Amino acid sequence: MDITSVLLILTVALLATAFIFRPFISRKNWKTSKNENPEHVNKDHDYSSLLAEKERILSAIEELDFDNKLNKVPEDLYPIQRAEFMNRAAEVLKALDEMGVGRDETVGMTASKYSPDNGEYDEVEALIAKRRGEVKVKGKSFCPHCGQPAQASDRFCPKCGKLVRSSA
Repeated sequence: MDITSVLLILTVALLATAFIFRPFISRKNWKTSKNENPEHVNKDHDYSSLLAEKERILSAIEELDFDNKLNKVPEDLYPIQRAEFMNRAAEVLKALDEMGVGRDETVGMTASKYSPDNGEYDEVEALIAKRRGEVKVKGKSFCPHCGQPAQASDRFCPKCGKLVRSSA
């Protein structure tokens, strides 16, 4: 074998090894590259785990109530289990309150990003409010010609196309 081919093989092997181990070497700098200190990351994790625990407890209470309505839970155990869930939920809510109300910043979103003072989302919020108002105003009516259900705001029947109401 020629010395050039040996050096070429060693170079390719060294580059392949460096490419494979690059994620393991640069992983130490991954968290610090986002300019986050470990304490901030721990607070994020704690806050996220408390939110997940809150959701888990709320769904467990809903399931327990549903099972009680179906008589799957004995009447003597239901109040005890519900009280335990409620006490745990109170502890989680207290811990969330101790962490602070403006904790949206720690979960990757800033509070100002979604505040009405920002102005960036005002147009979208106005459209949402307008749509909600339209949905509340709309009621059900029926076409006098074919009997198909139609919205109260519809001028023409969606099925037959005849005039349901005039624009007056």
